[in-house]
Amino acid sequence: MAPIELIRWLVPTRIRIKSYVWAISIARRHKWLLYPFLFLLHGHIPQGITVVDGKPLYHYNGIKIDSPGDSVEAYVEVFHDKVYDRGGIPQKGDVVIDIGAYVGMYSIRASKLVGSTGLVVAVEPLPSNLAYLENNLDGLSNIKVVGCALSNYVGKGELYSSPSTAAHSMTYKRKDFIKVKVTTLDRLVNDLGLSRVDYIKMDAEGSDLNILAGATNVLMNNSPVLSMACYHADPKGKPYFPKVIEYLKNFGYKCVTEKGYVYARKEVQ
Repeated sequence: MAPIELIRWLVPTRIRIKSYVWAISIARRHKWLLYPFLFLLHGHIPQGITVVDGKPLYHYNGIKIDSPGDSVEAYVEVFHDKVYDRGGIPQKGDVVIDIGAYVGMYSIRASKLVGSTGLVVAVEPLPSNLAYLENNLDGLSNIKVVGCALSNYVGKGELYSSPSTAAHSMTYKRKDFIKVKVTTLDRLVNDLGLSRVDYIKMDAEGSDLNILAGATNVLMNNSPVLSMACYHADPKGKPYFPKVIEYLKNFGYKCVTEKGYVYARKEVQ
């Protein structure tokens, strides 16, 4: 088990985020500080990262990905550990929903996988992340950016601020928050006129169950592969993923868990 995985299980989310943000703020100032930090945390030094003006800049398939300074873990997860690939990867022509798109790392990877005949819908509620997202995805014609949060209702909601730019949440209540547009996955798919959904990637900081509850039509009428970051705990400190697995069973899904991630496919009848 890599140190980052052990930290996720043993250290409360609030403390882990603050500690990581503090450490990365020091390490990112120069690659000779950043690289040893990443090696200690992940057991290897990820490729494709340079440091420009004290901030990491990522390179993937000829695309430069600009993002906040504390985004290294997200980059490692998507491009090097490939945590979302373990349950299957999008195929040519697939329709992919990237829930919690952050600054577009997974959306960019999915864009290359589905090709010109596919579509990636990148969903992100935080305005500052949206600015990075739209800039990074500029020129990729098979990606559509949607600026909202997903849940089990349509309206407005409170998005609570986190020290980490990748960890703002509608579940973990904090002092500071902003109001954001909220919709369901079912409504979003209908509004976009999508005839199907083939793959869903989700990293929603503890909102997984609410999002799935707003996706009953998608889950019943489609067979999307699901790859979800479910290593978060509920406000009482209990892990979310057993509830996610139990819920998905109602729709004929068979789930596999690995290191806090849930990978789900519908069982063949």
